[in-house]
Amino acid sequence: MSDSARMVALGKIVNTHGIRGEVRVLPYNPGTDALRSGARVTLRRPNGVRQAALRSVRPNKNVLLVALEGVDSMNAAEELVGYEIE
Repeated sequence: MSDSARMVALGKIVNTHGIRGEVRVLPYNPGTDALRSGARVTLRRPNGVRQAALRSVRPNKNVLLVALEGVDSMNAAEELVGYEIE
Protein backbone atom coordinates (compact mmCIF):
# COMPACT_ATOMS: atom_id res chain seq x y z
CA MET A 1 0.00 0.00 0.00
CA SER A 2 1.45 3.40 -0.98
CA ASP A 3 1.88 6.26 1.50
CA SER A 4 -0.85 8.28 -0.23
CA ALA A 5 -3.29 5.36 0.15
CA ARG A 6 -2.72 5.45 3.92
CA MET A 7 -3.29 9.19 4.30
CA VAL A 8 -6.51 10.40 5.93
CA ALA A 9 -8.17 13.59 4.70
CA LEU A 10 -8.75 15.86 7.71
CA GLY A 11 -10.23 18.93 6.05
CA LYS A 12 -10.10 21.35 3.16
CA ILE A 13 -8.71 24.86 2.83
CA VAL A 14 -11.77 26.85 1.78
CA ASN A 15 -10.58 30.47 1.98
CA THR A 16 -8.04 32.91 3.36
CA HIS A 17 -8.33 34.87 6.58
CA GLY A 18 -6.78 38.30 7.04
CA ILE A 19 -3.59 39.67 5.53
CA ARG A 20 -1.00 37.63 7.47
CA GLY A 21 -1.46 34.37 5.57
CA GLU A 22 -3.94 32.44 7.69
CA VAL A 23 -6.32 30.07 5.92
CA ARG A 24 -9.82 28.86 6.78
CA VAL A 25 -10.01 25.08 7.04
CA LEU A 26 -13.29 23.22 7.00
CA PRO A 27 -12.58 20.11 9.12
CA TYR A 28 -14.23 16.88 7.99
CA ASN A 29 -14.43 15.76 11.64
CA PRO A 30 -14.86 18.85 13.85
CA GLY A 31 -13.99 16.84 16.97
CA THR A 32 -10.55 15.74 15.77
CA ASP A 33 -7.39 16.84 17.53
CA ALA A 34 -5.18 15.83 14.57
CA LEU A 35 -5.17 19.45 13.35
CA ARG A 36 -3.09 21.09 16.08
CA SER A 37 -0.15 23.45 16.34
CA GLY A 38 3.12 21.76 15.44
CA ALA A 39 1.54 18.97 13.38
CA ARG A 40 3.14 18.09 10.03
CA VAL A 41 0.58 17.64 7.26
CA THR A 42 0.35 16.92 3.56
CA LEU A 43 -1.56 19.37 1.38
CA ARG A 44 -3.03 17.69 -1.72
CA ARG A 45 -5.06 18.67 -4.76
CA PRO A 46 -5.20 17.17 -8.24
CA ASN A 47 -2.30 19.22 -9.58
CA GLY A 48 0.06 19.12 -6.63
CA VAL A 49 1.22 17.91 -3.25
CA ARG A 50 3.01 19.96 -0.57
CA GLN A 51 4.27 19.30 2.93
CA ALA A 52 3.63 21.84 5.68
CA ALA A 53 3.74 22.38 9.42
CA LEU A 54 0.89 24.03 11.30
CA ARG A 55 2.14 27.06 13.27
CA SER A 56 -1.18 27.74 14.94
CA VAL A 57 -4.75 26.47 14.87
CA ARG A 58 -7.77 28.16 16.43
CA PRO A 59 -11.50 27.58 16.09
CA ASN A 60 -13.77 30.18 14.49
CA LYS A 61 -17.44 29.25 14.02
CA ASN A 62 -17.53 26.13 11.81
CA VAL A 63 -13.94 26.45 10.52
CA LEU A 64 -10.42 26.44 11.90
CA LEU A 65 -8.13 29.40 11.33
CA VAL A 66 -4.73 27.92 10.51
CA ALA A 67 -1.31 29.52 10.10
CA LEU A 68 1.15 27.40 8.13
CA GLU A 69 4.94 27.71 8.28
CA GLY A 70 6.23 29.67 5.30
CA VAL A 71 2.85 31.23 4.48
CA ASP A 72 3.08 34.85 5.61
CA SER A 73 0.85 36.81 3.23
CA MET A 74 -2.64 36.74 1.79
CA ASN A 75 -1.19 36.09 -1.68
CA ALA A 76 0.64 32.98 -0.45
CA ALA A 77 -2.50 31.80 1.38
CA GLU A 78 -4.66 32.29 -1.75
CA GLU A 79 -2.50 29.72 -3.58
CA LEU A 80 -3.54 27.08 -1.00
CA VAL A 81 -7.31 27.43 -1.37
CA GLY A 82 -8.71 24.11 -2.58
CA TYR A 83 -6.02 21.88 -1.04
CA GLU A 84 -7.11 19.01 1.19
CA ILE A 85 -5.18 18.56 4.41
CA GLU A 86 -4.05 15.00 5.16
